[in-house]
Amino acid sequence: MNFGLFMMPLHPPWRTPSDSYDRDMELIVQADCLGVHEAWIGEHITETWENAPVPELLIAQALALTDKIVLGTGVTMLPLHHPVDTAHRIAMIDHMARGRFY
Repeated sequence: MNFGLFMMPLHPPWRTPSDSYDRDMELIVQADCLGVHEAWIGEHITETWENAPVPELLIAQALALTDKIVLGTGVTMLPLHHPVDTAHRIAMIDHMARGRFY
């Protein structure tokens, strides 16, 4: 059985965005160390508590800090992005991940 993680970015308003993203990254790195198979990071821009406007950036950093965990975007809000730009970002991250991206 494989276990996965969906990142529900709970970022309290009193915590800086930088600290929140650092905590998200620590969670992904710890999940990799514990043998979690995959982690999904959704795009959230609608709430103060759930600010994760560019999950591809978190995924790119997580790829550099982890060894085995497979990463994916749980949500990409397509109406907010040009389809070609989205396709290019996803294709590039897929190549960078060398098989560790959904």
